[in-house]
Amino acid sequence: MSHEVKKEEESPLSNNDAEKDSGAYSAIIAKFADYDENNIPQWIYDNLPALLKDSCNVFNDKYEKDIFLTGTLSVLGGCFHNLYAYNEVDKKRVATNLLAIIVGPAASGKGALNYSKKIAQTIKATFASNSRKLNSKSGNKLFIPANISSSGMIQLLAKNNGVGIMVESEIDTIVNANRQEWGNYSEIIRKSFENEEYSMYRKGKEHAEFYDIESLRLSIAISGTPHQFKQLIYSTENGLFSRGTYYVFDPRDEKLVFTGRMNSNVTLDSKFASFARIANDYYELHLAFHEIQVVMSKDQLDLIGDVLQIVKESPEDLSNLDANIKRAFIMAQKIAAILTLLYECQSGSLQETISCTKESLDTAIQLTLIYLVHSYNAYELLPSRMLESLNDTQQRLLLLLSEEFTRSEGVQVGVKNGMKQRIVYYAIDDLIRKGLIQLLPSGKYKRQ
Repeated sequence: MSHEVKKEEESPLSNNDAEKDSGAYSAIIAKFADYDENNIPQWIYDNLPALLKDSCNVFNDKYEKDIFLTGTLSVLGGCFHNLYAYNEVDKKRVATNLLAIIVGPAASGKGALNYSKKIAQTIKATFASNSRKLNSKSGNKLFIPANISSSGMIQLLAKNNGVGIMVESEIDTIVNANRQEWGNYSEIIRKSFENEEYSMYRKGKEHAEFYDIESLRLSIAISGTPHQFKQLIYSTENGLFSRGTYYVFDPRDEKLVFTGRMNSNVTLDSKFASFARIANDYYELHLAFHEIQVVMSKDQLDLIGDVLQIVKESPEDLSNLDANIKRAFIMAQKIAAILTLLYECQSGSLQETISCTKESLDTAIQLTLIYLVHSYNAYELLPSRMLESLNDTQQRLLLLLSEEFTRSEGVQVGVKNGMKQRIVYYAIDDLIRKGLIQLLPSGKYKRQ
């Protein structure tokens, strides 16, 4: 995984799909590794389905374009809830929902993620309208707010048969809303990646609540600063880390550009309303099928696996990204299925079973490799490796503490969440010794 800056004009996988020896794949990786690690190469945009290609071309700023594409893959992956990538070898299927995590400095263009949500505005209304026809007076909500408790999220997902999309431009919204219940919230997100079942029972004062979701398909696109990201994920031991589709960037050394960042001859609202109508046409087309399977053949799956094996055997120490590399096998299938569906809708020839196209697979593998490089960048942002030595109480306390607090406030937070006062007192001392909490001149403490 090179960190050299050099752009390619065409797909590194072009004309190599029939070559199966390791030397050929090594050449693919060597060629691919020359791209600019901070940006998605132009040849990927040139190979996208028209809806993605045209909407991405609205952005002249290279970072905003990449952010929009990354977020939109996650949003559309959640919208097309009847779509599955099908592993022909193992007879396994996986929905196309993704967990996109975008990390960059303040005021760096992360707001482009909001346009990813705009592309699904008409789909949102169609989703609500269809649910009213079936069983809901008010209409179900496709988009789930980030400021929600874990129990509230489960209620909405249960109503949607496991389907939901969350788009949030401030990671803090998620962290702050769920500090009291983060374990459950995290579990919901983790189980969504491979569409696991989820059950919850709660005994209320008036009546008990029981929810049984057969297949979680929550798709998430979130962005935030490096500091916010560290509050969300502390180490690779957190199962969320290996499930992320990462884009980590820092444009602060580049010249400031205040105008000309967008390319449109009409207002942006009008432009994205047009894209939203196209996306909705595709959505309604896909609703005609109870289930759409994009079939991955053995050769296609072997191509994904062999490329990832070469990544794993890279000279760089990627041992901490082992889980990311393994889950990238599923991520590539998800992205390939989304792209294949868009191509089929574009041609008007959508069917219940579709063979994954070579073009979609090539682009999906290239994007997956890029996101793997960015997961390495995300790994380098994680807090001190001392976190790995923390016990459960210390990790839990560190999550619950405010950014600044007094010792008495810290103890109160721990006790309120079921910890013994004496244990909390000593846990704070341990966190100070390990450099994860700093004593300020004011007498307050600050998380690092």
